[in-house]
Amino acid sequence: SIRSLAASMGYRPDPQIQAAMSRVRSTHAAAKMPVALLNVGADRNRLHEIPYYRTLIDAARARFDVLGYKLEEFWLREKGMTSKRMNQILLNRGIKGVFFPAHVDPHLSLSFRWSDFFTIASTLTAPDPSLHRVAPYNSRNIMIALRALWDKGYRRIGLAGSRQMNEMFGYQY
Repeated sequence: SIRSLAASMGYRPDPQIQAAMSRVRSTHAAAKMPVALLNVGADRNRLHEIPYYRTLIDAARARFDVLGYKLEEFWLREKGMTSKRMNQILLNRGIKGVFFPAHVDPHLSLSFRWSDFFTIASTLTAPDPSLHRVAPYNSRNIMIALRALWDKGYRRIGLAGSRQMNEMFGYQY
């Protein structure tokens, strides 16, 4: 028989491969790997009240879902929470990925061990310059909008912004 031949050749079952094959053969959908959506805002709900960020988070959630991940939101400003504690919570939960939809405080410093995670930020104001990011090219988008307004005949075009916003985006405006 095949089993006796395999035994004579020194084959021993590998429990890790058996577990993986059992998962492959299972008729149940595989559990999705968690990715932390790190909310660093002073107000837990503010991120979801801003239409741009709500749309961005919904789109990211849908894309992560297609790729086999699920977003789990964590609020960094929970009472008693520190960056170090959050880092440990994520590791203890087996979370290997961190997604930053926004980072609205340029003075907020996060002392994470970034090497523990894969990261993606959808903002230019991410807390660490080495994070992978995907973000709109705001200054170029403004120029496109200004050109469209000019082409429509508008001549007294203004742009209002705040010093804080300009600082947050590295004085790109």
